[in-house]
Amino acid sequence: MKDLLNITIFALACLLPAWGARADEVIYDTSLSYNTNILSVDNGEEIGNEITLNAGTWSMTGFQVEYYSTNLLQSPQAGVDLRFYLNNAPAVNGIAPPGTLFYDSGWYYGLPAGSQGDTIAYEMSDLYQNALLNLPSGFILPDTFTFTLTFTNLNAADMLFLPLANSPTNQLAMSSGDYWVNSDGQWTLLTNSVPANFVVQATGVPEPAIAGLGILGGLLLAGAARRGWWR
Repeated sequence: MKDLLNITIFALACLLPAWGARADEVIYDTSLSYNTNILSVDNGEEIGNEITLNAGTWSMTGFQVEYYSTNLLQSPQAGVDLRFYLNNAPAVNGIAPPGTLFYDSGWYYGLPAGSQGDTIAYEMSDLYQNALLNLPSGFILPDTFTFTLTFTNLNAADMLFLPLANSPTNQLAMSSGDYWVNSDGQWTLLTNSVPANFVVQATGVPEPAIAGLGILGGLLLAGAARRGWWR
């Protein structure tokens, strides 16, 4: 029995690092389905898409979004704020608006200039550093959530747009082509004559089932207790 316990503990201990060494996967991507349309964004307007995960449990490791301007953003104070919300506010017409805020990037100033279009990218360190952790299990993504963007300090001559894309297909997550707008704390779900998914790519790593981790942890602790390692 002692040998069996030794083998079990050793095997599980070897599995855990391998389980954690997971490669990033693209879980949501509309960058390849741009539909040649753009949506104008007002200074200070909070606007975003609702995303639904199709399968699996994921932790986000990267997020990037494209924007477009008819002229260069001359102001070094031009900024953007990215937020993630749970869709858990009281439902209106059967649809739950954004409610609990679980990530806020804070303001990033000095949007890239020198070209009419550019990409704002958030890496894993950006995402986890500013996570508010209002989720049941840390930064594991909920089945449905809304991301929003707010631009500020744009010059009067700056016309800023978000390129629009069709709904992604055959992916791990999807959006329905409508968009949320927050006006003085009141959320409104709007549609356009064409799908209004913003051009976004999100990457993540799959999370093992909570039950699976619980079984592994239980077996490890049981083995350790039999050997007298756990006091």
